[in-house]
Amino acid sequence: MLAPFLHADRLPTAYVDAITHGRRDQEDSFHLLVMDLPRETNRLQQTISTETVDGASVYPIHEGDRRHVS
Repeated sequence: MLAPFLHADRLPTAYVDAITHGRRDQEDSFHLLVMDLPRETNRLQQTISTETVDGASVYPIHEGDRRHVS
């Protein structure tokens, strides 16, 4: 959805609803994007991490650095 022309510095209610709704049965919204990005980032990060140290997904680290992660 393109941003509408501002009249008197006001956004139409329909536009605000369109970008902030959380209804998955409708078009994507900025709100849904913000909610989905961390989930997807975590999923990708777990896919490429090489191991877990005290619950933290990590990449190749030196043995001496494990205490910093812990």
